[in-house]
Amino acid sequence: MRICNGQFPELENAVLAEPRVDCGVESITVWIRMEKPFHGRLYVEDEVDQPECVHSYAKDWGSDSDGPLDSRGADFTIRFGQCNMRRQRLLNPRGVSYSFTLVVSFHPIFLTGIDRAFNIRCFFMEAVKSIETALDVSPLITSIVEHEFTLPHCSYQLKQRGVDGPLMKYATIGEPITHLWQCDPIAGWLYGLLIHSCFVDDGHGKNRFDLIDERGCVTDRSLLAEISYDEKAFTAYAH
Repeated sequence: MRICNGQFPELENAVLAEPRVDCGVESITVWIRMEKPFHGRLYVEDEVDQPECVHSYAKDWGSDSDGPLDSRGADFTIRFGQCNMRRQRLLNPRGVSYSFTLVVSFHPIFLTGIDRAFNIRCFFMEAVKSIETALDVSPLITSIVEHEFTLPHCSYQLKQRGVDGPLMKYATIGEPITHLWQCDPIAGWLYGLLIHSCFVDDGHGKNRFDLIDERGCVTDRSLLAEISYDEKAFTAYAH
């Protein structure tokens, strides 16, 4: 009688619960809990030939292992744009969706009947918010009103003597004013900034005049110069 020792352990394992997903700033991380120590692979569907798209927990048969051995937990991290990740812009609700299919394979080479596949999706909601401030041409000190928004936080300020000048609290007719729009620079990796639909009025809702149209174009350059955008600082300004 000839006895042969198998290279691979018995495939008696299972995923205990739905994966836990963390939608980060630059990547997506998935955590999976197994019934027994995991010695298989996690990989993006149809991308198994790409090393950056596979995380191996193989043991004992000569394969390189990327994860801790004899662990019942497994994790997989993928950066945005890698492994043919799908990116979709949605209108309702408005935002951007990133998705891919993660395969949990309990064998280091082949697909088995106990393997699982999960469609992983991260959705980043986009918000269009209106922000405004008021400036009275009078001896009264005007407060600058800022509105906070979670996606992202933005502010609108009126400045004296350029972008780096002090806040303008009082103005006289004909005095130059710098308009400054600022948003949280951390959100600049995902969001864009467009200033549009801006107007001035007399403070009573009458005598309204449009300064910037719905496309972001200045209507009268004698009153306001074209808007300059700084993508790195996530700001815009005009004089």
